[in-house]
Amino acid sequence: MAPFPESFPANIDIKPVTVESERTGPRPRGTGKLLSTRLGSGLALLRAEHVAAAHKGNLRLEFEIDEGSKVSTWKVVPCWPDWWPHEPVESTS
Repeated sequence: MAPFPESFPANIDIKPVTVESERTGPRPRGTGKLLSTRLGSGLALLRAEHVAAAHKGNLRLEFEIDEGSKVSTWKVVPCWPDWWPHEPVESTS
């Protein structure tokens, strides 16, 4: 496994990848943008529906780094601070 870099270049596209083998609904639109990273944490602009789908396990968020002789794929795990508003939980009743 490649060593974890101290930081990644800015303005990298974060792509949504469908996890389900049989997708229902439209293909995920657009990409996110990795703005800055430092020691494993980063700041990115992501579509809200991509983050929600990633938390449900329907999408995977990842980006690729071209290292010359090979391309490395890195997984993105979205998180937010406690004070950030969350979407209301939908009632099933």
